Amino acid sequence: HGFRYRTNQYLLRGLQTQGDYQPRFYDYQGYFTYDITDEWELGVLANYSKNQYRFVPETRETEFGNVNEALKLTVFFQGNEIDEYETGMGALTLGYRPDNATELKFITSIYRTVETETFDIEGAYSLDELDKDPASEQFNEVKYNRGAGGFIQHARNDLVANVFTLQHRGFTLFKGIKWDWGMRYNIEQIEDKFSEWEYQDSAGYSVTQDPGITEWVYTSPDSTQVQPVSPRSSIELREVRRNATEVYSQRLMGYAQAGKRFQLNRGELATVVGLRSNYWSYNNQILVSPRASVSYDPRWKRDWVFRAAWGLYHQPPFYREMRDLNGNINPDIKAQTSIHYVLGADYTFKLWQRPFKLTNELYYKDYRNLIPYEVDNVRMRYYATNNARGHSVGADARIYGEFVKGIESWASIGVMQTLEDLSDDSYTLYYNSDGEEIIQGYTFNSTAVDSQIFFPGQVPRPTDQRFRFGLYFQDYVPKIPSLKVNVQFQLATGLPFGPPSYERYKDTLRMPPYRRVDMGFSYDLLRANRVKKSTGVARHIREAWIAIEVFNMFGINNVISYLWIRDISGRRYGIPNYLTNRRINLSLHVRF
Repeated sequence: HGFRYRTNQYLLRGLQTQGDYQPRFYDYQGYFTYDITDEWELGVLANYSKNQYRFVPETRETEFGNVNEALKLTVFFQGNEIDEYETGMGALTLGYRPDNATELKFITSIYRTVETETFDIEGAYSLDELDKDPASEQFNEVKYNRGAGGFIQHARNDLVANVFTLQHRGFTLFKGIKWDWGMRYNIEQIEDKFSEWEYQDSAGYSVTQDPGITEWVYTSPDSTQVQPVSPRSSIELREVRRNATEVYSQRLMGYAQAGKRFQLNRGELATVVGLRSNYWSYNNQILVSPRASVSYDPRWKRDWVFRAAWGLYHQPPFYREMRDLNGNINPDIKAQTSIHYVLGADYTFKLWQRPFKLTNELYYKDYRNLIPYEVDNVRMRYYATNNARGHSVGADARIYGEFVKGIESWASIGVMQTLEDLSDDSYTLYYNSDGEEIIQGYTFNSTAVDSQIFFPGQVPRPTDQRFRFGLYFQDYVPKIPSLKVNVQFQLATGLPFGPPSYERYKDTLRMPPYRRVDMGFSYDLLRANRVKKSTGVARHIREAWIAIEVFNMFGINNVISYLWIRDISGRRYGIPNYLTNRRINLSLHVRF
């Protein structure tokens, strides 16, 4: 068992938005076993975690654009955000092992999570264009103001989920075939109170107007108080979401699979076939998922293993996928389906008399009944409808081994494309008398005389990252065998994004590529004691390292999301939100 406490207060202060960050994370894990007899074992698993996040924002400054159009966003904040995420789980297991070829387990568990999100944040912003002419006396200063405005963000969200589980799983070896099976029964109870709204005041949003009172009405049928009525007296809020929901459901799941190895004249063949089923009382959907895999070792002089797999996979929705953009629950939601086709090859070899392994994989995944979603900052907003079909196709390669004797390094590369097509999406383009498409904030002649309906077809999914490369290398410092250095490099193309209109066909813009280099040094405090016979306290310590790490060593501003605002002409701007800049971490690792 173990207990952990962590705070990221120092790390979060490296973000663009300056303020008082107070994050705290608590975590406890424990697993206890008791041997009743030689065959029977009783186990208890306990886990508890609590994450608290309190933030009082103060200011934010972000420069973006290019030399021809350099812009600066300045925001002043009031208010705060308080979030808490608490999770607890307890499980009781009873294991029976009559021999080495058979094992049975019976498990009962209770899981509970409580999530609270509360914030009232008010911001006033100014969008300015900077002077980037090196010959100007106003170089890098504000040339003129593009727009100013304000916003208020409000949330009172409470989610409580309880899951009770009864489970059995086991395996046995019978006549050279390994059989695995299992069953699980869940009772799920979810209570959700959801209230969010956002107010924005700038060109194109709510602006103060003369009320223009037309009449007075009673505030309620049994009230003596009256209030004015005007078509212009209300304040227009953006993205109002309110709902209170309770969901009670039961799930029954089961699986069985068999694996066998066949010795052939020219190698070894290993096969696994299985079946998984699922029933959910909320929508009365019964799902059956067959799958199979095969691997072949030809016993060549060079050690190759070839793999192939096929499977039909169903992903029944949990609560997040059931709740739409307005907080409503879709009672007709169905499971998402994916058909997987995978080919792979593994090559084990020696280089410089040291072991290496190269893994390669090609895959194609056919998605059906997809539930589209969008990424809102760091949260996923689901459409809660099975109205899309898509696919993923890609290839991965990875090599790992002892480039330096005694320590492992690796390098990986991958390419992927994942697209989806919504069945009910379309949009209309409007044209003026000059035949130009009307774009708000850009087109001078904005009187529409013609229109055309378009069906966008396939659009990139939020995870459509076309290329990624990673490298992790370790080495010892010459003449200091206790000191080890490591370098990690990551490069990936940008993810798709779009304006916050919740229209998937607009999410075709691309973030800048992700680039990051980390470097670390670690010193083995006990190496000298291993050479000699350990004495004193060192006898009871298995490992002791002190490490210093430099994250994002070159201070690259990697974009994680965008903040959207408008200027006085109604033109919309995506302001990049960056991940943390260069950070230095000092740590001590001791293992007894």
